Amino acid sequence: MRDIARYMDAGGGVFATGDHDSIGADMCGRIPRVRAMRAWYGEGDSYPKIPANLPRNNPRNGATRKDTTRRNPAGHYDASTNSDGATNHVWFENQSDSVPQTIVPATAPAHPILRLNGNDIKVYPDHMHEGKCLGDVAGYHYDQTLDFAGELFEEFRTIGSPQERPEIIANGSTQPFASRGADAVSNGALIEGAALANADAEVASLSVYDGRAVGVGRVVTGSTFHHYVDINLTGDFDIKTPDIDPVPVGRTGPDAVKGIGFNANSTVFEEIKAVFVNITNWLARPRPVITLNLERSTFGQDEVTGNPHFAGAIRVTVDGLRPSDFPDGPVNTGPFNPAWAPIVAPDGTAFIDIAPVAVSSDDPGMPERLQRFTFLYDVDFSSSAFGTQVVPINASLTSSAAPAPLTDTAFFQLVTSANPFMLDQDGGDNPTWLSTDLKVFRVVAGESLHGVMLPNNANRAQAFTFINTLKDNITVPQFVSMTGDQQASALSAMPTTTMSGKNVYNFAIARVRRNGTMLSANDVRVFFRIFTSQTTAALTYNGGVGDGYPKTGGGAPIALPGPSGGQWLSFPCFSEDRNPDPNAQNDDQNVRTIDNTDSEEFFGVLLDTNLAVNYLPTIPGGGGGNKSLRTLLAGHHQCLIAQVEFSGTPIPNGATPWTSDKLSQRNIAISEVANPGMTASRAAFHTFEIEATPQPITEDLLPDELLLDWSSTIPDDSYARIHIPSWNARDVVELADRFYPRHEIKVVDERTIEIPAGGMRYVPLPRTLYRQTGVLTVDLPLGIKRGQRFDVSVRQITNRGRDVQWPLPKVEEIPLAEAAGLLATLGVAAGPPAATAKKAVVPKGVFDLGDNRTLVTDLSVFDDAGDHALLIEHPDPQLVAKARADARMWRETIGAFQLGIPVSTRKDMLLDHMRLFSLMHWRLAHMPRQSRWYATMQYYVGLLSDKVQALGATLGGACHAGWRDPAIAVGW
Repeated sequence: MRDIARYMDAGGGVFATGDHDSIGADMCGRIPRVRAMRAWYGEGDSYPKIPANLPRNNPRNGATRKDTTRRNPAGHYDASTNSDGATNHVWFENQSDSVPQTIVPATAPAHPILRLNGNDIKVYPDHMHEGKCLGDVAGYHYDQTLDFAGELFEEFRTIGSPQERPEIIANGSTQPFASRGADAVSNGALIEGAALANADAEVASLSVYDGRAVGVGRVVTGSTFHHYVDINLTGDFDIKTPDIDPVPVGRTGPDAVKGIGFNANSTVFEEIKAVFVNITNWLARPRPVITLNLERSTFGQDEVTGNPHFAGAIRVTVDGLRPSDFPDGPVNTGPFNPAWAPIVAPDGTAFIDIAPVAVSSDDPGMPERLQRFTFLYDVDFSSSAFGTQVVPINASLTSSAAPAPLTDTAFFQLVTSANPFMLDQDGGDNPTWLSTDLKVFRVVAGESLHGVMLPNNANRAQAFTFINTLKDNITVPQFVSMTGDQQASALSAMPTTTMSGKNVYNFAIARVRRNGTMLSANDVRVFFRIFTSQTTAALTYNGGVGDGYPKTGGGAPIALPGPSGGQWLSFPCFSEDRNPDPNAQNDDQNVRTIDNTDSEEFFGVLLDTNLAVNYLPTIPGGGGGNKSLRTLLAGHHQCLIAQVEFSGTPIPNGATPWTSDKLSQRNIAISEVANPGMTASRAAFHTFEIEATPQPITEDLLPDELLLDWSSTIPDDSYARIHIPSWNARDVVELADRFYPRHEIKVVDERTIEIPAGGMRYVPLPRTLYRQTGVLTVDLPLGIKRGQRFDVSVRQITNRGRDVQWPLPKVEEIPLAEAAGLLATLGVAAGPPAATAKKAVVPKGVFDLGDNRTLVTDLSVFDDAGDHALLIEHPDPQLVAKARADARMWRETIGAFQLGIPVSTRKDMLLDHMRLFSLMHWRLAHMPRQSRWYATMQYYVGLLSDKVQALGATLGGACHAGWRDPAIAVGW
């Protein structure tokens, strides 16, 4: 018993079952946790170690026995079949047929054990005199310590609150009067002298204990072992075939015969067998796994020259271990110890240094239980003279909890890229989705920036003059000094300020660099594009075909609006007014030559996301007239991409702002919360767009994931909700159950999941063929204070791999005579000729000749025929092994955005949020119902409605003309 307890405390799973009375109690009634998850002892038992305050098991006979057998439609139950003429009965032998009992899952969706192909399993074998599983039993002492051979074991551990306890996951029900025998001996009489059980009663069929929540193994108990073996599944051997003994078969139905049973009901049997498989998988100890996730996979020479330090360029996740399983552990929340981290190093490349700098977890307190650890690494280059090459990156971790070192491999692409370029991280200060070479800002009419004035009551033309003057005269120190504060640089969704009513304009300015060692870069252009909302996956560059980066052809290209799937994805902005024909647009102010005396140039645009100038139809190519850009957007804040367009160094397909020095982004949303305030006023939310993989999900092709990386200050009892109208929330949880050793993702409703805030939380994405839109909501608790700021970054992680040239075998057709000679060297002689043949018969088959050569004389193995043989020369095994290694899959971040959550007050937030609600309600009214954003915007506007009311607004009341935009006002 001590060894079993050790095994369970080390994470080993246990399945235990018995039957009625005390069947199974001799061992199972003593095992920690197992003993409290099922009633192992009958009413008459007096064993001294029966746990106190636990119920006794169901008896074998009598009115309180629990029979779950069901009638068979092919059976007979009329009065003539019973000696006393009773008809309200079920045959004892019906437990052997193909008619199952109906079970009721305790949760919706059901526990993972009771799921198959996205549906709940609601059938199970029926049985006479079932046993009784237990959940949380009132009065049982769950805080006991057990002594086995002098070694103490805590029975039910506690980590956090509440204490993890057993739970019933499925209940069956009895069938009244299910106690008569159908065989010739019983002839309809009561079985075993049992009294008639004449009432419906519930039967607890399955109980589970999720020990992983507290660092021990899981447990499953079942009400009776007959559900898993013998007659309940495959029929009763006492029931003969009809031609031998027609009486029982005629009464029970023919499928109760031995060897048939559920074999006669394949659909039901598949569900029952699925439960057996699910139990096994749920109990199995997770296999420890290490996974490389590249935040940066491509590095250019010029980029490295500009900044050799890349903060957080690699993440390594480790699944299936506890904090104490790491070297020099346990891993904890104190100062970071590099010895904990997996070793990550380039293969044979001395000028790249990879160093671990931090660790986080999806279990922020890092208690002693299984969890996913995420280690962060910085990458430093000591030389930029690396040319173009592919460098394998290897990760390895040795743990006492794994039988062999955990390993994974990814690849860095080092490229020779020419100027011009932009840096995402200058000195590592900013994350890559907040590029230091791309600044956004708003200016109110009457204000100045770096000596450039935006006049009072400035119009659109004066706004263009402002940005062109600024970018032509700004210095590097002035650019660097421009605020990088995310809240201060948030753009205005409204054309005027709330209180003063002054015009407000949004701008962007980008710095493009060169390394000073190259020839002049002529005709350098920068395209600025706004995407419809925050996005993680719509930013991949595919040459402008079907993506957000289209442009005109020729030697003087101009950025075009980006349609995708019959809807708008991106919109270019310029340094001069829009041309009604996007193909005829000019942006000459953003075409520069960077000669060899310069180190950088500046480019800028007016971001007219808040202005009312007709631009495009709501649907690409659609009618109904053009609408302004502010009508076409689908969120409070948008993602901005600056693209360096230079014919000398075109952007490769597959590049993203994450990997390319020609693409930089500002991808941040701000959503204020109030305290004190009602619950809805403490909700921060924003729309976003993702694009999960369309590929089938397997053990080798993992699902895409969203990684929610929280600021360390997020308060307890904070939660994130993700609502995506086009997904099934149950699918998300089932993927998490399948791939994560432990998780806390819950289903809120059919389209919404919830996950606690804090640490690094992963959410698997069900596969889809289409881009999906949704809303991220963060609910904060009471106690937050004005001036606080909380942030969550959202990354999308996907699979990446390399296309490699596989070495191929050489195949040669040879005459049969030559084949016979080769066989002779193996000692295989040709057979004698047939009576009608003139030459010997060459033996048919496949023969290993050695030296990587195979002789095939039986052409049928290739569905071929002919009077010849095949000589196959296989490629060098070392070349095959190298190709296999080079073709490895790894994980890579393809996009990210950040939601910033400043804490304010209801008074300071009310008017701005009333205006925001007006704007979003107005956008929704103009949005086509077939838009992929429509259902998302409905949900988002509903959240805004709740929030403005929680802030103190009364919908349907008077409109405040002093702050509203008359063009988009909604009556209050």
